[in-house]
Amino acid sequence: MSSKIEKERAKRNNFSVHWAKFIKLYARFKDDPICFVEGEDIKYYGIRIERLIGTANFIESGGKKGVLKFFEKTKGIEEFIELKPFFFVDRDFDDSLNIQELYETPCYSIENFYTSNSVLERILLNEFKLTRADESFEKCMSLFHDRQAEYHDASLLLNVFIACQRYEERHSKESNNKLNLGEFKITDLFHLSMNRISAKYDLDSLYEYYNITAKIEDDLLTNKMREFSQMRMRERFRGKFEIEFLRWFLVKIISLAKEGDNEIFPSKIKVKLNITRVNFLSELSRFADECPLLKDYLSQRYSCLNVS
Repeated sequence: MSSKIEKERAKRNNFSVHWAKFIKLYARFKDDPICFVEGEDIKYYGIRIERLIGTANFIESGGKKGVLKFFEKTKGIEEFIELKPFFFVDRDFDDSLNIQELYETPCYSIENFYTSNSVLERILLNEFKLTRADESFEKCMSLFHDRQAEYHDASLLLNVFIACQRYEERHSKESNNKLNLGEFKITDLFHLSMNRISAKYDLDSLYEYYNITAKIEDDLLTNKMREFSQMRMRERFRGKFEIEFLRWFLVKIISLAKEGDNEIFPSKIKVKLNITRVNFLSELSRFADECPLLKDYLSQRYSCLNVS
């Protein structure tokens, strides 16, 4: 990773920078709710929060630790007696926080709300102008179901590996397992085709790929493999890996639709959707799933804070 990228990332994660933005915002907009979110999660939460509770301001807090730090530093402080805070964090591979004042995703992260069959259905109906009775629609849905299942099988060890490393980071004072997950490219670790998805990595190559020297204990690895094999993978696997698969799949079917004269799309379809890694969350936000717990949290918190 270049030093320029590292500096930009460090700046985004610098809590003092986020705190200064918060103080400036709070001074001018004390009557409005302030929502503390992780990273770029405003791209998902923004339209939903404003639809459910009206005008709100957002602070990108530099990750989960940043949101929790804002929670601790503002709670019960007289200086912020007029503050109307809402806090949003991802579950990740952690145990649930069970803090009433926070909204915690029931899945790994907000990215997982983008990867269900229902989301793909909405995209096909709205962007591809298909109907549920179209053969192209049925073929796309069937392909997505089969390839996603294969992707989950192929990414099981990857998710277990990361969960184990995160566990070590939390529980070992001398852990050297500091993962940098920002550089993930789906083609580095998976063979991808519309006919089959498979892994092209093993445990040893993951240590090398992520530059990790300390080995995972066998018992921890075995227990995590058993646990992850039984969970709802689409919901509990790392969200950024999940949307990378969906992005790859969408790029493929968009290309096939524009070409036409193929097994999935006999005729050309003009699809205007243009998705990249950068714009994915914002471009597809309107199609993403919405957990009922979010509405419950906003409603209860709104009433509790006496927001007018």
